[in-house]
Amino acid sequence: MDIAKRLRELRLAKGLSEADLETRTGIPGAHLTAVEDGREKPTIDALESWARGLGVEMYELFVIGESGSTSVEPDRIGKLTAREEKLIRLFRLLSQTDQRDLLFVGRKMAGLNPDKG
Repeated sequence: MDIAKRLRELRLAKGLSEADLETRTGIPGAHLTAVEDGREKPTIDALESWARGLGVEMYELFVIGESGSTSVEPDRIGKLTAREEKLIRLFRLLSQTDQRDLLFVGRKMAGLNPDKG
């Protein structure tokens, strides 16, 4: 999933400009532009803020439905286990560099291209 493309797609579908989303989130529009253009990677905190600003759940920034639709029914997404929630809390405590490195290792272990996303 191309998060930059999905973010722009949701923003435009909601009829919002980058300035509108900046007003809603407090995150500079220049950062949103850089993320949407693929020049910067978003942090988890920025993604959470943008999801709130767009009025969507965070998972909707990542999910594409079976038919190519980008909406998924919430009941099709399972609840996080206590272990998964703990992992997310610990991940958020890491520096941005450490988060990037951990994601690189995770992608490599999962057999995905570690250089993407």
